[in-house]
Amino acid sequence: MDAFEELLSAQLPILRRYVGFRIGSAFDAEDVVQETCAAAARHFSALRSPASFKPWLLAIARNKCMDYYRAKSSSSEIPVSALT
Repeated sequence: MDAFEELLSAQLPILRRYVGFRIGSAFDAEDVVQETCAAAARHFSALRSPASFKPWLLAIARNKCMDYYRAKSSSSEIPVSALT
């Protein structure tokens, strides 16, 4: 297990709880968690100190949650309640 995997496995429950709280749907929350993990893996070399992994990971998660809501707001979905 490499350093990234060790740090991520320790913080994964916190990440899931954080994203699950911000995203209502459990299905969508898991997608955001996966996107967060992928982005963190891609940019892990930019992390200066392993001690700051948790806030760094949660900052990525916050940005991914905002991306989720941006994409959701720009979609042309019409709520079912608006049709009745």
